[in-house]
Amino acid sequence: MAHTLGRVEKELLIGDTKTHRSRRNLPLKPTLVAALRRHRIEQNKERLLAGNQWHDNGLVFCNEFGQKLDPQNLLRLVKRAAEDKDATVRKLRHSAATAWLDSGVHIKAVSDLLGHSSITITGDIYGHTSDTAARAAVNLLGEQLRAVMARILGVKAGWSVDWGTGTATVPHAMLWSAQMPNRASGC
Repeated sequence: MAHTLGRVEKELLIGDTKTHRSRRNLPLKPTLVAALRRHRIEQNKERLLAGNQWHDNGLVFCNEFGQKLDPQNLLRLVKRAAEDKDATVRKLRHSAATAWLDSGVHIKAVSDLLGHSSITITGDIYGHTSDTAARAAVNLLGEQLRAVMARILGVKAGWSVDWGTGTATVPHAMLWSAQMPNRASGC
């Protein structure tokens, strides 16, 4: 991402990104790279057809004469596809960030993709959006603690543990077994 395109009064202008950190390389899926290469081939055909009417602005997406596309036209297509008449670029960006964070993408990766100067900004803006990630983290920690406690107590399959008291209950058939560790309590 090297530049921005926006409307100032009635004119579409290409400008610099908001911050130095906003200027960045974005990773692309191989299928998207292939689609962009096909698009480039089609664009070169349009360039030949346009002849001296072609405006070489170095744009990836442009009209049949190489001129800037109005971002509002793209937004109208997105609104139609999403069936959301209130969609905005900001909402789309927020939805992407929230989905990444909720699905477990590391906050540093999300921050880099969004072009934030620090993960603090990303956390401040998107950290409150869902309890899903926090609940998943607590559940994962709980499972990890249970596994550690089971190893400490020597708990085997078929045993039950009262995690509140830290006591393990041995199945009756195993009471006289040599497999029973001395650290278990309760019967």
